[in-house]
Amino acid sequence: MIAQASMFRKGWSQSAALAGDEIPRDPAMPQLGMLLDGSAMAALMRDAGIPASSPALERCRIVNVRYRPGRQFIVSYALEGDDAGARQRQIRFVTAKIVGDASGERHLAKRLKAAEQAGTAVRYVPEHRLTLTEFPDDLRVHGIRRATEAGSLEEVIRRVLAAPEAVLADSGDGTPAMSVVSYRPERFCLVRFGVRRTLAAACPENVYARVHRDHKGAGVHETMTALWNCAARRSGLLSVAEPLGYDPATQMLFQGAAPGQPLGEMVPSEAILDHIAAAGRSLAAVHD
Repeated sequence: MIAQASMFRKGWSQSAALAGDEIPRDPAMPQLGMLLDGSAMAALMRDAGIPASSPALERCRIVNVRYRPGRQFIVSYALEGDDAGARQRQIRFVTAKIVGDASGERHLAKRLKAAEQAGTAVRYVPEHRLTLTEFPDDLRVHGIRRATEAGSLEEVIRRVLAAPEAVLADSGDGTPAMSVVSYRPERFCLVRFGVRRTLAAACPENVYARVHRDHKGAGVHETMTALWNCAARRSGLLSVAEPLGYDPATQMLFQGAAPGQPLGEMVPSEAILDHIAAAGRSLAAVHD
């Protein structure tokens, strides 16, 4: 499984309130300065035993921030260190969260209890009202680990796709071809991988699994199925990704890859106007 800092790009972005490296003055959360100090957080994480099993922590840098004044502050960090037994520099991702009022503390206590029941590893630092989770563990989205571990994911794929022989495609080096496309702490995680439905399948198909903190995926799957079965899609006017299934036990939504190429990846030219027009026709079909 490949996780990288870019997976946060489509999730939360650094708050405008932190522009210019200014630390907000928030009486409800005096710990903000500590959370925005990589060296201070590196020391705190070492004391908390994070990362649990890794080389010595050498650098801690912020990759994402979410701030709700007076209520909560969530920061994700990339932890870098050298491992003599590894071929390349090791990077782990850790998310820290603090809450700012009594109501937030009550909610946090519930989250901690639910995480413990789900088997999610969460470190709690009571003197700072601070939680620490190392990806793929998440305080609220408890199914990420299952979505990013090959053996567990294959079990779900076989059940959802009704394909008992289904296996994850190999990346060429003996490991499954899996990567985290997007991760929004406490909200969702989107994973991409290749699947061979049968052992005889010549080519793998690209599949996406999106795991939520709740059953939001059930409603999304229902909407996607309606679009897939509509006349506009069958006629070719509307282009959408194929819904492959929803697994309520793991809160995972599965879909195929959307056809075509993202507009943002195309070389600017007059020809791109035709693609923009096609996108407009598809949007009109959705709202028809």
